[in-house]
Amino acid sequence: MARKPKIERFNEKILSRFQIYNSLFLTLPFKTIKQTSLLMPLFSEHCRNQYEINNNPHDIVNSFFNLYAPDFDSEQQLDLLFNFIQYIERQVVLFDAIEDASKPLKLQLEKGLQLLLEIKASLAKLSTPTIP
Repeated sequence: MARKPKIERFNEKILSRFQIYNSLFLTLPFKTIKQTSLLMPLFSEHCRNQYEINNNPHDIVNSFFNLYAPDFDSEQQLDLLFNFIQYIERQVVLFDAIEDASKPLKLQLEKGLQLLLEIKASLAKLSTPTIP
């Protein structure tokens, strides 16, 4: 039986799980998650378009809020930008966790052992006295 191409295996093992868990993320009662998840794709597209016409970051962010959230005061704007970062960080952590979980246990154990050996070697270097 022929082995599936790498991209298909990736889509089956990792991407599909990420999409499922990320969908669950959207339903969790995080403060302002719905607003964040709705505005973030608009923000991303707006940034991409404005960057392509050489607008500077300050103008890009200001024009986004003027178009999509004109009623936001400066505190609400900062909160939304912070929530974008927080949301992306959660997605990255989720993706990494799913990717790590899909690796064979033996590989995970080997990497863990390798890391411990590297730490041990580093500690040995630190504790070995040097003779001038």
